[in-house]
Amino acid sequence: MACANAQLTDNAVTSTNDDATCSKSYAVSLGYWVDPYIKTVCKQTIKKTPEINRGYFARVYAVRALVEGFINTHQRKCQVVSLGAGYDTLFWNLKDHGLLPVKYVEIDIATVTRQKTFMLLRKPGNMLEALGEEVEVLGVAKLGIQCPHYALLPADLRNTNELDKQLQAASLDFQLPTLVLVECVLMYLPEDDSNRLLGYLAQKFSHCHLVNYDVTNMSDRFAQVMLENLGSRQCPLHIQDCVSDSAQMERLKRSGWMQVSVKDMNNLYNTSIPHEQRTRIEKIEMLDEVHLLSELLKHYCICIASNTQDLDITCASLTSSIS
Repeated sequence: MACANAQLTDNAVTSTNDDATCSKSYAVSLGYWVDPYIKTVCKQTIKKTPEINRGYFARVYAVRALVEGFINTHQRKCQVVSLGAGYDTLFWNLKDHGLLPVKYVEIDIATVTRQKTFMLLRKPGNMLEALGEEVEVLGVAKLGIQCPHYALLPADLRNTNELDKQLQAASLDFQLPTLVLVECVLMYLPEDDSNRLLGYLAQKFSHCHLVNYDVTNMSDRFAQVMLENLGSRQCPLHIQDCVSDSAQMERLKRSGWMQVSVKDMNNLYNTSIPHEQRTRIEKIEMLDEVHLLSELLKHYCICIASNTQDLDITCASLTSSIS
């Protein structure tokens, strides 16, 4: 029974990837940002409320700005590793803007990497062609893809030995500046597993930055409703280290990260995303109750950490190629 319950929870967590992809596709269809690849990996478009659409815009804009900033800072002589990447299309959007790092690696559970591989093979259009001619599909089960600048590989993030084998298989240079991206991942991992993962990453790379999009401020009624909704879907959140911004910072420092910065998304939306971008997207849909957006954004944050003394990127002022 325990094994069955664990599988049920894994499936529920995986389903959040489908929801996020479809929600992003709806926001893209309204013009919040441009992503010519989202339709390839989206099963259906799900209509969302204006505050949800603006929330996704803020998340996508901020994450892309931070990744682009890291790549530009290191003049593309760096790597990006996206853990729990799901059906993300960031690699292809970076390529369109001439911003590819030396290597871009996506890691997720095998059911997700298999499905994404099938999507790329079943719709052999711009996404597959963008990978070039040296594409290797991994095994008869088609669990992933390898090519010179990109890899999609399966691993359970609760098992750092398994993750380590896949990062080795991706031919990463562990001495090269590397950004590790985790979006809505750590909150689904039991605390011991997330702490082990964070400690492993801080030790594995000699010059590593972490960008973590996660929940925060999880002690009020809004958070309780969020927890109840996800719990009813067999998708519990592990919030001990997500209760507040300070708890997020303490977890990262405890795991070996030397420089840490945390900013909740409401603060970031109002102070770091350029005014012209906010003005543009706020014209797309009417939002009668602005407090709904603020309430939503206050419960998410971006954590930036470095395992060196240098914090190469910050949320102070975000500039992205997104349009």
